Amino acid sequence: MNLQKNKGIPSKKGYYTSTISNNIFRYDSMTELAAMMIFDREKRNWIKNTKLRIPYIFEGKKRK
Repeated sequence: MNLQKNKGIPSKKGYYTSTISNNIFRYDSMTELAAMMIFDREKRNWIKNTKLRIPYIFEGKKRK
């Protein structure tokens, strides 16, 4: 899966209801929402873990 951040598209927060589990999950970015929707479309079981932090570098900035 290749999700890229598009400049000029604001990051939004909101809630998404999984079509697989009917659970409601909060998303913190449009990229996160897209991933949730892709997992549901592909009928993959998933869950959001808000305590998991993965460090990475994007455009020269350290992020989690």
